[in-house]
Amino acid sequence: MSGRTEPHKCSFLNKRRDWRSRSAAAEIAIFPARWPAVTFLGEMSPVPAHFPEESGRFCRFFTGWPVLWRKDHDGSVEVRMTSVQPRLLLFSMTLLAYGLVFTLARAVGIAVDYASILKFCAILVPVFGAAIAYSAFRRMEPMRVALECILCGLLLTVPVGLCTYLAMGANFPLADERLVRMDAALGFDWRGFIRFVDAFPLLAEGLAQAYQSFALQLLGIPVLLAAFGRYTRCYAMVLGYGLICFVSSLISVWYPALGAYSVYGVAPQSLDHINVYFGFAFLEQFHAVRSDPDFVFSFARMMGIVTFPSVHAAVALLCAWAMWDIRLLRYPFLVLNTMMAVSAVSHASHYLVDVIAGIGIASVTISSVCFLCNLRVREPVSTSTAGMALLNKS
Repeated sequence: MSGRTEPHKCSFLNKRRDWRSRSAAAEIAIFPARWPAVTFLGEMSPVPAHFPEESGRFCRFFTGWPVLWRKDHDGSVEVRMTSVQPRLLLFSMTLLAYGLVFTLARAVGIAVDYASILKFCAILVPVFGAAIAYSAFRRMEPMRVALECILCGLLLTVPVGLCTYLAMGANFPLADERLVRMDAALGFDWRGFIRFVDAFPLLAEGLAQAYQSFALQLLGIPVLLAAFGRYTRCYAMVLGYGLICFVSSLISVWYPALGAYSVYGVAPQSLDHINVYFGFAFLEQFHAVRSDPDFVFSFARMMGIVTFPSVHAAVALLCAWAMWDIRLLRYPFLVLNTMMAVSAVSHASHYLVDVIAGIGIASVTISSVCFLCNLRVREPVSTSTAGMALLNKS
């Protein structure tokens, strides 16, 4: 090739996807340091004139996307894409959620038990903060990413929960009749479905376990993604979780509902194998926030009180998407989360339209998060082609 020196080394640890859809640890391009500039994802950016004296030390420059570079012993330069953007988005959303939701709660006049929230945060933040600082100091990147995502996910439970109570506290008319009509229009026989599930003990128990995997998956999947080097996807998943919950809370303002078990008059004693605890347990809090003038929101007593749309179904799709990038775990998590979405009907008093709406919200949220975090699926790029795309003309 005229006027250009071939790179002496150009290796990608993972060639299957574009750099935008992989983590910094899994995508590396190495090229001679004598070249004055590089082309990164089609954008020009000058390489800093003075590299650090210490080999292996990373510095940052920007090419439309945060990038790390360092000089190696052999005189080459290593460039890595980072996940700063989704990380900042997640941190920003977490802080913004606290400010906006608590301000809204004060504006509408709902009483909040701040002691229970402060107790939760006083334990969570110092413990995770110390662990994150230690992992950053020791350059334990997977641990740091996992801890940051878990911390933000746990912190988001407070404004998310309060947001659902604000939505139900708006006291709009019950929407159960409309939801029943929607199910009927779809030709769904809710009673027949419940009888079918209740007739098979293993199916009923499997769906129950899948339903209760909600919190475990939200805590465990960030660990798995970080362990497999999917840092950007890790931040994106928790970001998507927060967006799903807030969007669902907003929509639920117009659809407060008692749930299918209450409306259809199915008593727990009439079922042999389905545990309907979650189908009735939320009703006390649901009625209290709507009718009790002395109601006080307490984080310790908080429950999921939103029926339409189903957050469980939405998170099921989110979790399946998050793990789809890991081939070894792709299908086990797909099966688990399919069962979790179905269990929202059988074990949590949801209507079928609740599940459909939740899946729709999750689909839009995932697309939005992919756009914001540059998680774009592209055609596989060969090593030589990718290397040339990273190098500027001499």
